[in-house]
Parts: sequence; structure tokens; C-alpha cells
Amino acid sequence: MAVTKAQEVYDEVEKRIAAGTDKADAFKQLAEETGRPYDSVRGSYYSHKKKLEGGESKPRTRRRETTPDDALADARAALRPRRRHQRRRARRLGPRHPPPRRYFPRMRE
Repeated sequence: MAVTKAQEVYDEVEKRIAAGTDKADAFKQLAEETGRPYDSVRGSYYSHKKKLEGGESKPRTRRRETTPDDALADARAALRPRRRHQRRRARRLGPRHPPPRRYFPRMRE
């Protein structure tokens, strides 16, 4: 079975920790030696550690392309809780504080 980069990083960091180096210093030293960013080395270490401890490694799901309908749905979903909060506030404060106008009127379906 092939050794992954994450496993190489994990083994090297563990070797340095066993030699008495702090974990943060081991990450910094390895990042400088390999020319990789510090956070990249840390991420590799912890992703392999999670795999060893029985955790699953799931890649993020991504949309292939954002369509105008998806963009509108995302915008509405982001604004919906805020509008609800504003309506409750208007009810609590009375008629001098009307609820906000709708920025995205409902579309006919």
C-alpha cells in the first residue's frame, strides 16, 4: 500500500515529538524543510490522525455550476431569518417601527 503525504507528515512530526520537540515547533520545522505552508502541514497531520482514530474522511460536496435560480434561492435563504427577526421586533416595538420592505418580492411559480 502506498504511503500518503499525510502519513509521511504524521510520521515525521511524531518522530520529532518523540525526540522532545514541541508539536508546534515540529510543524514549523517541517514546513520550512518541505517548503509547504505551516497550516498545510498541520492539516495533513490532523487529517491522518483522524483517519488513524477511525474517523471518516469525506470530501466536501460541491455544486458543479451556480445557476441564477440557485443564486436566488441562496440569497432568499440568507435573508429569510433576518426578515423574521425584523417582523418580530416591529410587533414588539409597535406602529412607529414598521416591518421592513421586501427586497425580493415572491416570484410567480
